[in-house]
Amino acid sequence: MATNSADAADDRPREAPETTPIMFPPVGGLIEEALLVASPRQGSGSHRSSNALADAAIMMVDDEALNIEMTQAFLQEAGYRNFMHTSDSRTAIALLHERMPAVLLLDLSMPEVSGMDILNEMREDPLLRHIPVIVLTGATDPQAKLQALAAGAMDFLPKPVDPSELALRLRNTLAATAYRDFLTHHDSLTGLPNRLMYSRYMADVIADSEARGARGAVVHVGVDRLGPVNDALGRAVGDHVLVRLAKRLASSVESEVGGELGSETHQPRLFRFEGDEFAIVLPHVEGEEMVAAFISRLMEEAGCALNRGGQTLFVTCSIGIALFPQDARGFDELAGKASIALRKAKERGPHNYEFFSPELGRSAAASLGAAAELRLAMRHDQIALRFEPCFDAQLGWMVSAQVVPTWLRAGGAIAGDALLDLMASTDLGREFAEWQLEEVQSVLAAWRAEGHDCVPLRISLSVAQIAPAAFLPLARKAVRDGLDPRLAIVEWQRVPGAEELSTSDAQALIALARMDLRIGVGRFGVAAGSLIALAHLPIDQVRLDASLMREFASDARTETVARQSIALAKGMGWKCVVTAVENLHQLDVLRHHGADQYCGPVADQPLEAQEFARKRLAPRRKGLQGGPGAQGH
Repeated sequence: MATNSADAADDRPREAPETTPIMFPPVGGLIEEALLVASPRQGSGSHRSSNALADAAIMMVDDEALNIEMTQAFLQEAGYRNFMHTSDSRTAIALLHERMPAVLLLDLSMPEVSGMDILNEMREDPLLRHIPVIVLTGATDPQAKLQALAAGAMDFLPKPVDPSELALRLRNTLAATAYRDFLTHHDSLTGLPNRLMYSRYMADVIADSEARGARGAVVHVGVDRLGPVNDALGRAVGDHVLVRLAKRLASSVESEVGGELGSETHQPRLFRFEGDEFAIVLPHVEGEEMVAAFISRLMEEAGCALNRGGQTLFVTCSIGIALFPQDARGFDELAGKASIALRKAKERGPHNYEFFSPELGRSAAASLGAAAELRLAMRHDQIALRFEPCFDAQLGWMVSAQVVPTWLRAGGAIAGDALLDLMASTDLGREFAEWQLEEVQSVLAAWRAEGHDCVPLRISLSVAQIAPAAFLPLARKAVRDGLDPRLAIVEWQRVPGAEELSTSDAQALIALARMDLRIGVGRFGVAAGSLIALAHLPIDQVRLDASLMREFASDARTETVARQSIALAKGMGWKCVVTAVENLHQLDVLRHHGADQYCGPVADQPLEAQEFARKRLAPRRKGLQGGPGAQGH
């Protein structure tokens, strides 16, 4: 209970206004029952919420001391413990800033500074405008009531005030405010504290750690492949996954409270950061080993299996970690670096974790800058397609060509798989895939118009860039517009594991194959997905990753991986294309082990469309280009 000293300090004479005191009738019968229901002592809900109502700061501004005394006595009896007041309306705004009450009880008719003056000033103040105001006044003019409500008053009670009605109005106002504050500070789906609370808690933890000279960590947890879950099973299932995961993460974090990862003033705490990302604050860590031990426990708890409609869904998480103060000292920078580490962990495959490092930061910055440039390049036609001839490994005939999108930029050209990876980091995936289809269609039409027989063109796409289900309507449109599907090989990279491949994506790949488009998998042997998933897809061919050829001569183990990848592809009934073949020794080894096609510097470099046609395409004949009619190298 607090009393403003302004009541006693101001001895200046004032005119006594005509006022109507608040009259509290005797408490009894139904009125007493209503008071009990409306009081924090008898409030519905949890004990914690009742305590919160009882502790809520209630401020009253009224020039009649009797009204204040009676209201204070009633509120004390009703169970409210935190009451402040002033009878000098000139001090009201200063007191509001000092104490920031949960509710203001305000009289309208006061000398010098009226209740309307206070309402109008509160409305213009960004800190005070959200304080709920219940107006108490003896004024009977309806216009005064409308003016007060228009100025921001939440409720209006005429004097004399019925204490049971005041209690109910006060409790409803506090409950509404508490609910509003909860929504402001908590995630509506999981009920966890949200990003706003995360930033505030981190500010306190960082300040405390700096004062103690201690270290801590932020841990970002992301659901692996949540997008395909939403696509295949619906958003409701995806939300259920997030709720289940939130509960499991909360259980793991709560088990650490009071342990070595907390400090004297702060404990580990879980937040919903954004999208499929959660955040955990560890206020005290002694080194990466301590964090890694926690992450190991966390990953065991986070994974779970869900059954929906007879389909079992395995949910895993990836984790990114940033340490403070060594990685950063502010919330935004720390959260950003933890998210960078999380993305890197996901790139390595599901159920991984990664600590932030300066190298990751430089790589992310470079990628961000290049992605921004890439948008401009797409808009200004600065990306062109080149074509790399692929040959039959046994006969030497050209049988296809790899489409190599190339971005000629000031900092050096980015082409092929590297450009594909960069494109996947932007939201231009669909636009880029559509552009490639249109360009391929245009090039094939130009070659035919010039009298050339054409070879199939292999178009590379990443599942991270555009999902097969999203690509399917683009392919159908291209075929309707004249693309011969027999001259297109759609090569997919980063095909997910069987448990993560959505039903819609698998069906889209089957639909593409039924259109006579051949389906390939890129970077086989390094970045291909689960063999269980691939075995059930309509795959025609796979392309070995270029890195296998770069290390072929210097690392015997890499040569073994290449040989085994070829044997695996042949055993699955797929054609095997080897890219980036540099010399005849590599070519001889690959031929010996059964590679079907090859391309690379040993044969030719990627060529512009006109040069490719002049150098590599034979005059048109019946049927598709291939066999002896194709020009060898």
